[in-house]
Amino acid sequence: MPGGTLQLPVTFGEIDLDSGNRSLLSVGNPDSLPVPRTFPEDSIVYSPYRDFSCYISILNGTHFPMNLTGRKESYGSCVVFPSEYLIPLHRSRIWVQ
Repeated sequence: MPGGTLQLPVTFGEIDLDSGNRSLLSVGNPDSLPVPRTFPEDSIVYSPYRDFSCYISILNGTHFPMNLTGRKESYGSCVVFPSEYLIPLHRSRIWVQ
């Protein structure tokens, strides 16, 4: 990773919008695939503060590339921006705070 060292494991959550199922995944090293994990409950935001982050996954379910033609944050700000170009049958993930 340019400019720094990757701290492993890397963890992230994923929500299936169709079923509502959620899972917590972890990558143990740069060459491994994400695997389900369990962790003790914790928070990065402690009382009295609240975090209303939104994590969005966009799937290009077509056989055609998609190009981002514009973006605007009306409320909050992007922590992880959408991809400028989304190849066919791949996902782009966005994190809005």
